[in-house]
Amino acid sequence: HTKKLKNANQRENIHVLARYSDVSKETLRTVFKRRVYPDQHVWHDFLRLFFLCLGIGFTVSAVVFFFAYNWADLSKFWKLGLLQGLLFGTTIYAVWPKVPSLTRNVLLMGSALLVGVLFAVFGQIYQTGANAYDFFLAWCLCISIWVFVANFPPLWLLYILLISTTIVLYEQQVARHWASSTLLHLLFLLHTGIVFFCIGIQRYDKIRYIPTYFLNIVALSAVACSTIGVVGGIFRSYQAPFGYFLFSTAVVYSAGLWYGIRKRSTFYLALIPFSIIIMLSACIMDIWDGQAMFDVVGIFIVLGVTIVIKNLLHLSNKTRS
Repeated sequence: HTKKLKNANQRENIHVLARYSDVSKETLRTVFKRRVYPDQHVWHDFLRLFFLCLGIGFTVSAVVFFFAYNWADLSKFWKLGLLQGLLFGTTIYAVWPKVPSLTRNVLLMGSALLVGVLFAVFGQIYQTGANAYDFFLAWCLCISIWVFVANFPPLWLLYILLISTTIVLYEQQVARHWASSTLLHLLFLLHTGIVFFCIGIQRYDKIRYIPTYFLNIVALSAVACSTIGVVGGIFRSYQAPFGYFLFSTAVVYSAGLWYGIRKRSTFYLALIPFSIIIMLSACIMDIWDGQAMFDVVGIFIVLGVTIVIKNLLHLSNKTRS
């Protein structure tokens, strides 16, 4: 983990070295290629993880389709017995000492998915009548120990997805009195809080390493919630809770832009401005009526995207030089 963290921080160190030293540009380019840009081993590890997760996903999907196709021909004993045996065998093999760490984590992710399948089969057999959010909440609680112990980023993504699904279903089935923007605001704050927490861990914990793709996926979901919520609030004539949503969005976007500029992250400097362009386009469409509105919105989007891309290219050239 310490080695990964050092590699992750080398981009910033190289920028500082280039700014305050007389190192040649050719030397800096060579260092970037060797220490910062992904090489063959990085791609090998990524593809290995990707295909392992893909294989587990297809295996769990095959289990689901097997029960769906043979549902009428299987008794209650075989339905629950097969799933419990498969879950027990996968978990036992995952904790076997000789199993590699990556394979163990992927197997635990498969076991976490099988827990959801087991709950679904149990509810279908006995018709428990529970709400859908109860199902996902129980799923989250039962795999919490695996998630915290394994500390596997794809498993954490599954866990965050289950929590978000629980909140959505709770709003639809129980908290129907919530305002239309409250759900998206809550999801936005949840995902944003996770991103800020992970960034804080990387800043103050010099050993723990959090992959960039994990932060980018969670940040993308947070921006998607804010964009949909703000656009929906604009077209619904600014309901009362919408002001808090707009304020928190402005604060988070300002912090995200500041972080992107400081870390020279093209992801945040592209994601947030594009979201702002969509929001401002919705404002223009809400204020302006008539055929000319489409022309104005089209011109505004073209100009906004052009400015964003130009700034990103400038930042990329500045980084390389």
